[in-house]
Amino acid sequence: MNNSDYGIFRACFPQLALSERDFLSLTRHDRRFAAEGGFALTSGGSIALLCVRPEYCGRGTGSALLEQCEEHIAANGYGRAVLGGELFGGAVEGSYEFFRRRGYSLGGEF
Repeated sequence: MNNSDYGIFRACFPQLALSERDFLSLTRHDRRFAAEGGFALTSGGSIALLCVRPEYCGRGTGSALLEQCEEHIAANGYGRAVLGGELFGGAVEGSYEFFRRRGYSLGGEF
C-alpha cells in the first residue's frame, strides 16, 4: 500500500472521514493490484476494496482490476469471489451497476 492509494481512496470516497493512518491500518490484505488511476485489494476469497479515480471510470481500469482479483482468488482455490471487507461497504454511486453487469449480486457473490 502506498500514499497514492490513499489519494485514490479519498477521490472515490470523499464522504468517509478516514485518516491516512487508519486507511493504511485497514488496508493490510493478502494481495494488492494496481492499474493507472486505481487499485484493488483481496483478502482470501473476497475483493476487499476496488477503487478507481472518477476520471478513469469507463476506461477499463475497474474491469482490469476486477479480472486480476478474480483470477487471483480462483488460483487460490476459492470457488467464487465475494465483495466484502471493512472498506467495501460504501460503494460509490454508480458502482452497483458495474458489479451487477459482471455477475455480482447485491449480496456480493460472483
